[in-house]
Amino acid sequence: MSKQKKQWKDLKPFEKLIGIGIVAFVGIAIIMGATGAFDETDEEKAEREERQEQREQASAEKKKAKEEEKAKIEAEKEKEEEESKKKATEKEVAAEKKEIEANAEEEESSNDNDVTWDDLKENIVGKSDKDFKDASKAKPAKVRNDNTGNWRLTKIAESIDVEDYALSYSDLHMNDDEVHFIVNFNYNTTTTINKMNDLLYVDIHEYEKKEEHDASTLGNGMLLKSYIIYPDGDIQELEV
Repeated sequence: MSKQKKQWKDLKPFEKLIGIGIVAFVGIAIIMGATGAFDETDEEKAEREERQEQREQASAEKKKAKEEEKAKIEAEKEKEEEESKKKATEKEVAAEKKEIEANAEEEESSNDNDVTWDDLKENIVGKSDKDFKDASKAKPAKVRNDNTGNWRLTKIAESIDVEDYALSYSDLHMNDDEVHFIVNFNYNTTTTINKMNDLLYVDIHEYEKKEEHDASTLGNGMLLKSYIIYPDGDIQELEV
């Protein structure tokens, strides 16, 4: 008889009972563990899933915040580029206008009878020979918050190209030193008209919502077209 069997045989009945109970408990525990009897409760599962959902939500919100920040930066960059392009375009047009003005002044003061307006013209695209009265009954009004006192605003909704009527409009409504703004709600454009040295300078801008309500916003839209109109009505287009 082995030593272990002898020891077991020498045990008292209640000691054997306890030993059998321990062995049985360990066996049951092993079986229950193998069969998943110790799985988490429904409450624990719900809490775990809630924590997981919270982590996923926090991760999604963080990702969304990063995407929004990236989109904001890109939008600001795009706006800066657009503003830079707009300023560069307006600067180029202003330089071209300045050159034409200088030539006009030279033509006006020259004693050389051979120099005419025709010598200054190039890229003529049309004739400003239409009567503004036939297109619209609108008349200019003062501009709100205009500090110069020389700005005038005309609002129309006709399907017309203002440059074709600019000479007539100037004769009808413009006084010396005035700057006129014609807002066309049909085309969503704002046209500015200046008169210098007998030339009309016509700039067509993209209309911006409610810009007509204040001098600080009037005519601030992107420049779309720029023209010079000669006394005989010839329309010269400037490169924009």
